[in-house]
Amino acid sequence: MVPVTTQKTNFGGSTNDNPKPIKFLPSWVTGVLGSGFCLIFLCILLVIPILELVFGLVFQNQCTIDNRIPIYLIVSGACGIGSISMASIMVRFIDNIKCEVFHN
Repeated sequence: MVPVTTQKTNFGGSTNDNPKPIKFLPSWVTGVLGSGFCLIFLCILLVIPILELVFGLVFQNQCTIDNRIPIYLIVSGACGIGSISMASIMVRFIDNIKCEVFHN
């Protein structure tokens, strides 16, 4: 993947000879999000939605207080798994961009 570059055009139609990569996030944010620590933290954090989903599925028809509690656990667990999975994909994407920018 090639980093996105800017091109500055003048009225004469000439382009800038020294393009610079566009920075979507500050360097400290990409440093933190692109680290292995963040990926490990997201994997550990993934345990909570998995447990919500499992408890919701196991006790789906057994809750005597309110029958909507297991449904809530199932929905919140599935949404949590989806959001943490998307965050981990973004971390990997940011890590790949960081490596390409620094190696080029």
